[in-house]
Amino acid sequence: MRMWPRNLNSLRITGIVLIMLAATIGAGSVWIWMHSHVAWQNHLQRAFNSGLRLSDMLRQQASPPSDLVITQLKPNDILIANKGKFGLLTDQSATPYVTVFSLKASGPKLRTQETLSLAIVSSDLQYPVREIAKTKDGSAAVALGDVTRLLASYCSDPILFARYQDGYWYKIDGSNVWGCDAAPTDRRPHAVLLVLLGLGFLVLRLQDVAANFSAYAARLGAQRRSDINETSPVEGPLELLEIATQVEAYRERERDALEKRAMVLSAVSHDLGTPATRAQLRIALIEDEELREKLERDIDQMTHMIDSILNYTRSELSAERPRRLSLRALISAIVDDYQDLGHPVTLAGEPPVKIKMQHSVFDRNPRSRAFNMDGLHQVIVTARPLALRRAATNLIENALKYGRRAHVTLEANATQAHLTIADQGGRIDPELIAKLTTPFSRGENSKANPGFGLGLTIVDTIAAQHEGAVTFEQGAQGLEVRFTIQR
Repeated sequence: MRMWPRNLNSLRITGIVLIMLAATIGAGSVWIWMHSHVAWQNHLQRAFNSGLRLSDMLRQQASPPSDLVITQLKPNDILIANKGKFGLLTDQSATPYVTVFSLKASGPKLRTQETLSLAIVSSDLQYPVREIAKTKDGSAAVALGDVTRLLASYCSDPILFARYQDGYWYKIDGSNVWGCDAAPTDRRPHAVLLVLLGLGFLVLRLQDVAANFSAYAARLGAQRRSDINETSPVEGPLELLEIATQVEAYRERERDALEKRAMVLSAVSHDLGTPATRAQLRIALIEDEELREKLERDIDQMTHMIDSILNYTRSELSAERPRRLSLRALISAIVDDYQDLGHPVTLAGEPPVKIKMQHSVFDRNPRSRAFNMDGLHQVIVTARPLALRRAATNLIENALKYGRRAHVTLEANATQAHLTIADQGGRIDPELIAKLTTPFSRGENSKANPGFGLGLTIVDTIAAQHEGAVTFEQGAQGLEVRFTIQR
């Protein structure tokens, strides 16, 4: 499902839009955060101002604040308050938390020391009154304002009891000032959620773009095993579509060049057929047998060289369509062909598969049973059969030329198939053999054998077309060549 409008599906436009979106989300989150912070500070300041007005009322210097419900205690309740049992003076059913303390204020502007007795009754918590800082002027009004601001800092509905000097006790209900319902809604979690949602959208969008590039890269890698003419639509930003268009055009040009090269080589091979035939007929008239044999070998070498180059070009084209096949059946048929001609080529058998069966409740014998299933299981791969036949044949031919014998082993796992050809050519440096995969490279021991240095090159090309590789190792009696392809 498309997450982005098609007309905005460009990395340039997408980048600009995402930057603007990120800036908008950031500014909106900061505004929400600051607005919530200012509202909270106003809430605390309002509670502080109520404390100042409450202090003036206790001094009998002002009327009671309108946002507080203040009740003077009755004589019986005063006796209970003097005993410090303020929990009995509230309607709370659970055992309340009672915080009793006194505020003493003095200073150069005060003639006498002021004492403010306070008690906080809450069903939720014990208030940390020690955190209240004394003001510089030491007034009781500021200290009481700090107390009411402290009450407003927590989500609770406490009852405050206050007495100035030796005056009357008052019960103050400030739910409208410092209660939970009076506190403004904290919007800061909304700001954090907005930032997280914005970041999530940006990450998803970036992952979507990266996934398009990764999918296209995987498609290019998979096309080495699929039909080279196969094309499929590419989804993603406009820049990726432009890249895909240029890559497809480049691949078409390369394919056309390879096809023209193969066509030219085929034409040359065909055109050389008639002169080569005439030359062979004329050479047959030469009476000198030694000279006649040398000329015939030269003509055969020229024609074989052109055929080898033509085979290498065809392997680069990889025009053969892949299909599912049994690799074991293909290798077994190749080995049988060599054995029919009397060549020392063998195929290693696979050990029988041991299957263990657990007993069921209906078995008379409760012991588990096991049996061996003989025979070779099939190795099913998706590959080009003619190309694999050419690669296996080249490896077996090299083993027979330089190692006298060819022992073929086929192994497979869930993702790969491994074809190993071992010879008896003695000890040889595997790194030196690995360098012979370049075109027209031959080893020092190959001078006595005909060839043009394209056999291993063709094998390496076919392995790369199947997302595999060719490796060389020193075996027990000679060289071991490991041909690996993806299943």
